[in-house]
Amino acid sequence: MPPTSSSRPPATFVGALFFFSGFAALVYQVVWMRHLSLFFGSDVYAAAITLSVFMAGLSVGSYLAQWMVARVARPLLAYGLIEIAIGVYAFCFSRLLHAFTPFLESVYRAQFDAAPLHYQLARIAVAALILVPPTALMGATLPLIVQSFARSDSELGRFGGFFYASNTLGALAGTLMAAFALIPFLGIARTTLVAVGINLAVGGAGRRHFRAGEIAGASRGEALRRNVAVLVAL
Repeated sequence: MPPTSSSRPPATFVGALFFFSGFAALVYQVVWMRHLSLFFGSDVYAAAITLSVFMAGLSVGSYLAQWMVARVARPLLAYGLIEIAIGVYAFCFSRLLHAFTPFLESVYRAQFDAAPLHYQLARIAVAALILVPPTALMGATLPLIVQSFARSDSELGRFGGFFYASNTLGALAGTLMAAFALIPFLGIARTTLVAVGINLAVGGAGRRHFRAGEIAGASRGEALRRNVAVLVAL
């Protein structure tokens, strides 16, 4: 049974939101890897760059969230806004990516044979510029969810584990559905719209219920905030 509290939104409800958040995130990963394989080429370096930058963005977001959790008074509201921002960014992803076409073409012509390392660095730079903003937002979501529920040090592990498991299960489902159902039957563009719709729905639900998730800063205490930051770092 997931942890619950009568003064907070039901953990099962927020866990379901976080499941779909993870679902959409990994749909994006599959879709964006496809976009970038067409943009960069399908060699092993392009795949490694895309996956590495995606994971780096998640790490950056989680790291930066250790400062957010100490300052955000309404974490579920912030979580909802982040989900909406991810959806809006994903909707614009293809256009943003292709804005780098002239730059990458010029680097390819000038550096691919003469200085291949420079070309690879250019691909890393483009991948970082296009992927880090949304993935950093994704990485910041777990600390905000945990902050909404963990009112004491003893609750950090319970709620952190429950929500992490929900999100990871959603990520697993999103990967499989994107690869075996959504993309084959709907294509890249419509699959993206499905994930965008999920983000907007999750974000709207998070905003609606933010008041129930508010926790006064005084009641949490500075020790709890530091421990949430430690959980994020781990």
